[in-house]
Amino acid sequence: MTEVGMTPCFAYRIPKSPVDIKLRYLFLGFNDSHRFYKGEAPGCLGRGDWIIDASLRRLEIGASITF
Repeated sequence: MTEVGMTPCFAYRIPKSPVDIKLRYLFLGFNDSHRFYKGEAPGCLGRGDWIIDASLRRLEIGASITF
């Protein structure tokens, strides 16, 4: 399976703190696995090739600390 694309990200730096909170969601890109890709997943447009995937499995929430 090959997948290439981008996932937009929102980052917020907490004032007077070295901590950033990050939220990534949505996938815009190319996926060449026609047979294996779950294009039937809720929120997914496309069945391989060029896809827009807004399913919950694409949601990433995280934090980073800068030293």
